Amino acid sequence: MYPVNWTDFIFPIAIILFILISIVISIRNVIVEKKRFLPTTDFSSASNLIAVKSDHIGGYRILKILGSVRSQEYRNSEDAVDEVRYLAKQMGGNAVISLRVTRRSVQSLVNRNYIYGVHTTAGTAVLVEPL
Repeated sequence: MYPVNWTDFIFPIAIILFILISIVISIRNVIVEKKRFLPTTDFSSASNLIAVKSDHIGGYRILKILGSVRSQEYRNSEDAVDEVRYLAKQMGGNAVISLRVTRRSVQSLVNRNYIYGVHTTAGTAVLVEPL
């Protein structure tokens, strides 16, 4: 039997630390990825705003163009459109015209073989009234 030396334990301890750090990083990436595309604001207050892809709304007259609005990236297009409606309401508008939804592919941080789509939406906030 030979005397126990502390250097005999360095390699196993290094492997255990490497595994633990890898697990912590994987868990962190999963949490970050799930939070990355979730709405942070309740957009339901603006759900009654009109949102159209054309540059006019049938039966309505545009009183004032308030400016462009653009959403963050979301996993589904409904959340992106809801954010654009919410931003238009914050600007004092009651409709969004020229609505454009853009989809792009994003590679997962956790699993590099998994690719998913994210959506952004842009449009023009306007104030309209019925004819």
